[in-house]
Amino acid sequence: MVLMFASLGLLYVSQHYTYGTSALEQPVVLIVLLMMLAGLVVPIWVFIGRRYGPSLKTTSVLSFLFLSGLFLRLIFLGSTPIYEDDWYRYLWDGAIVAEGFNPYLFAPADFLDPLLQTEISPVLLGLSENPLFPERINYPYVTTIYPPVTQGFFALAHFITPLGLTGWRIVLLLSEITAFFLMVKALRLYGQAAFWSALYWINPLVIMTTMNAAHMDALLTPFIMLALIAVYHRKVWMTSFMLILAAGIKIWPLILAPLFLKSTQQNYIKIVFFGAFIGVGALLILSPMLLSLSYESGLIAYSEGWQKNAFLFKAFDASLSGFPELTSRLVVVAFILAITAWLFFTPLKIQLPHACLLLVSSLFFLSPTGYPWYAVWIFMFLPFRPNYGLALLSATLPLYYARYMLAEAGSRDIFENILVPLQFGIPIIVLSIEFYQKYKLKDRAYAV
Repeated sequence: MVLMFASLGLLYVSQHYTYGTSALEQPVVLIVLLMMLAGLVVPIWVFIGRRYGPSLKTTSVLSFLFLSGLFLRLIFLGSTPIYEDDWYRYLWDGAIVAEGFNPYLFAPADFLDPLLQTEISPVLLGLSENPLFPERINYPYVTTIYPPVTQGFFALAHFITPLGLTGWRIVLLLSEITAFFLMVKALRLYGQAAFWSALYWINPLVIMTTMNAAHMDALLTPFIMLALIAVYHRKVWMTSFMLILAAGIKIWPLILAPLFLKSTQQNYIKIVFFGAFIGVGALLILSPMLLSLSYESGLIAYSEGWQKNAFLFKAFDASLSGFPELTSRLVVVAFILAITAWLFFTPLKIQLPHACLLLVSSLFFLSPTGYPWYAVWIFMFLPFRPNYGLALLSATLPLYYARYMLAEAGSRDIFENILVPLQFGIPIIVLSIEFYQKYKLKDRAYAV
C-alpha cells in the first residue's frame, strides 16, 4: 500500500511538472520524500523474504508481484519525466539513425548550421526546426555517448512513434517484461527463490528512472540475465555473444567478462580464446563510435571531465589534486581492475551473480558519476544476493533530486557536503555492519 500510495503521488506530481520551470517553484521536497518513502519497500522486502521466505514460494505470490510491477510501470507510460531530459537525446538519436545518418559524426547543434541544413533530408531539416530540438538536448555541442546497440533501440522507438516518448517507453517496457521472466528463470537456476525478483521488479527507483525518467540503463538487464542463464548451461558462445551485445548498450559490462568466462569452467587456454573473441566482438560492435572519436565526442567528454553525485571518487579527486587531471580516474580504473583480478584468480566460494554484484557495486560507489539510474546495474544482481545495505540505495539515492532546488537557492554546498554523503554513506555503513556480523558469526562457528 505504501508503494502504491507513493507511486500514485509521484504520478500526480509528474502531471504538473513543467519543463524549464524553476526548481524553487516545484514541489521538490515532496518528490524526494515520496521517492524515499517508496524506496523503503526494497529493504522491507529483504526483511520479509528472509523471515517469511518459505511462505512466499508460491505461484500466486509471483503472479501478484508481476502484476504489481507491471501496473506501476503502465501508470507512468504517459507521465511527464521529472527533472530528467536525457530522453530528448534518445529521441534525436533515434531520428538521426532512422534517417541513415551517423550520430557519432554530427552533434545536435550541428544541424542548426545553414550549410549543413542544405545537405540533409527534409525530415531532418524539419527536426532541426522543431522547437524542442536541439535546444532541450543536454550538451548539444558534443556527439552522442550511446553505443550502437542502444542506437538500434532508439531507432526502433522512432519507428513506433517518431520523436515521441511513448514509443521509447514501449521499448523499455517490453525490455523490462522480458527481463522479469529471464530473471525468474536465472534465480531458480542459481538456487534462489523467484520472489526475490521483487527487489528489481517492484523497485520504485528502477521504475521511476526507467518508466518516468525514461533512462536507457534497463535495456541491459535482459542481456545480462541471458548471459547468466547461458553460463549456467556452460554455453560459452552464447555467453560471449550476450556480453558483446551488452557492451553495445553500455561499455562497462566488459569488466564482467572474466568472471563469466571463469564460471564456464573452461581451461585457461579457452578462457583466453573467448576473452579475445569478446574483445574483438566488442571492438567491432563499438567501431562506429570508436572510429568517430574526436574532441567533440560525448565519450571523450564523459571520460575526461564528467563528475556528478560522486562520493568516494570525490575523495580520491581531492586527495590527488596536485596530480594531472586524469589521475583520479586512472586510480579508479586500477581499483576496478584489481577487484576483477581478485575475483578471477582467487578461488572464492561464491556464485557468479554474487561476484558480479561485488564488482558492479564497487564500480558504482567508485564512479565519478553516481546517478540514481546507474543503480539499476546493482539491482539487476541484488535478487541473487539480497542484503539491506544495497537495498537501501533505493531509499537514499532520491536525495539526488534535491540538487536542482539547492543549486538554484545557492546552497550547492549542502548537497555536496551533506546529501551526497548520506546517499552513499548510509548504505555503505549498513553493508559494513552486515559484513562484520556475517564474519563474526563464522568466526564463532569456527571456534566451536
